[in-house]
Amino acid sequence: MSILVVDMDEVRHLAQGHSIEMGLERLRVVGQYVGSWWDAGRLCLEFGNVSGLAGAGGRAVLDVGERALERVRRTRAGFVEGAVCDMRCCVVGRDLEVMELRVLTLREVRALAEFLTGDAGREFMSLSSGALRHGGHGGLDRHGGLDRQGDEDAAL
Repeated sequence: MSILVVDMDEVRHLAQGHSIEMGLERLRVVGQYVGSWWDAGRLCLEFGNVSGLAGAGGRAVLDVGERALERVRRTRAGFVEGAVCDMRCCVVGRDLEVMELRVLTLREVRALAEFLTGDAGREFMSLSSGALRHGGHGGLDRHGGLDRQGDEDAAL
């Protein structure tokens, strides 16, 4: 199960408190693209909270890994300011690095918002928050069943 984070303030603080050694290997972030710049040969992307998914005002800067850089360049047509993106990230040092990036359609954003406001979505976010507090992935749901990767992917 990937940990899903939609609040950019929370994203910003994750790399400061977690590392791969602490068990945080994957992280799924959904944010609204604000802008980008190059810093020391790395592409930095800034994201804000998506209205309806998280409170207003959060901002986070994520680095783009070399493997994801070409995919970002190829999707540049749909990757414009205001685009809502689904990113699979990992912690590298004290930075969050984007390994995969996909621009979501409006239909997908609406489906995600609907999922997160429902019972299953609230439970999923509770599991994600619990995994963050414990430094890694839960793996099993509260009933001892398999993780919710299928539910998460279906929502996106």
